Amino acid sequence: MNSIKFNDWQEMALKKDTETIIKKLNSHEPIFFSLCWEIVIAVGTIIVDHLFDTTEVNMWVWLICATLAIIPPAIIIIVKSVQYIIALKKSYTGVYNVKHFVDTFDNQICYWVMMSSSYSRILENLPGDRATERIFLYQEGCYYNNKSLQALYEMKPVIDKVFSSNSKAVIKNNLVAVYRLQNLLEMIKQYQQELDTSINDIKTNQLISDQMQINKSIKDNFADFVDDINSLFHTTLNF
Repeated sequence: MNSIKFNDWQEMALKKDTETIIKKLNSHEPIFFSLCWEIVIAVGTIIVDHLFDTTEVNMWVWLICATLAIIPPAIIIIVKSVQYIIALKKSYTGVYNVKHFVDTFDNQICYWVMMSSSYSRILENLPGDRATERIFLYQEGCYYNNKSLQALYEMKPVIDKVFSSNSKAVIKNNLVAVYRLQNLLEMIKQYQQELDTSINDIKTNQLISDQMQINKSIKDNFADFVDDINSLFHTTLNF
């Protein structure tokens, strides 16, 4: 079976991003249709104004045009207001909209980790005399590991709303199962160790040293996230 290269993971992640953009565009369809309707009303009014003597046009014609022009935006404003009020009530009762974080975990972080894996595999098989390329591959692999950790850390305030150890809650509320997070962190840890091992002979290089310092800083900061996971879900993560 052929291994998946990092550009394959990029294509998969891009596909997910495209799907997200399409969903956002679809969510703006009501506004688009409202604008189209407003244009139709405006054009119709102009036609009436130019083809007929406006002083002889009955008042009810203008009232109809005005009413038709007001209805679409009024409906949109009402719907958006209701959605805002519902979201506000949920925030006060401790119910947060965590779909964004769940999507980030599923559609981005998972792919970033696999891209790090692909860079690690390439680096592992690269000849030792190609130092510049090895440094580049190391930096890129670390970048995606660190990017994943930073994205996870942003979820720290709502950990218990994004992750769950209850299988029923995971299915019902579309959350991320804790065991998936545990496995992902183990993978990040493993790939980082593989990356470090592959450049062990050139770790004194200044570029490598700088990258390792960044890695350490992000890892140290991430310890708080791991502590919260262990405390909330009674796990024994050792990252």
